[in-house]
Amino acid sequence: MGWLTEGNNRRVSKEIKIGKVWIGGSHPIAIQSMTNTKTEDVAATVKQILALEAAGCEIIRCAAPTMEAARALAEIKKQIHIPLVADIHFDYGGGWQRWVKTPSKGSGFYGYLSSLR
Repeated sequence: MGWLTEGNNRRVSKEIKIGKVWIGGSHPIAIQSMTNTKTEDVAATVKQILALEAAGCEIIRCAAPTMEAARALAEIKKQIHIPLVADIHFDYGGGWQRWVKTPSKGSGFYGYLSSLR
């Protein structure tokens, strides 16, 4: 693991849970990736995510630049086995609330988005 096993210290960070995966704190570094397909293309996106899962990916990110892409995330999530994080690129003022399960009103993400209004 290179620098992690050579006496270097990791920065202290807040622990959070994404799905069943803990990140931050003293937890092992989680392998994450982002798709490079059009999120609206559910079949291609799921195919890529399943290949990443097989390679050891633990958290996946998908871009949601349009409402169509955002709607596709629900179907994508049904077909994969790792936590899905959406990179929302539109309508931060409330459109995302109709389809996203989390964040809750207590999360930092929700507070950040609310501060932008």
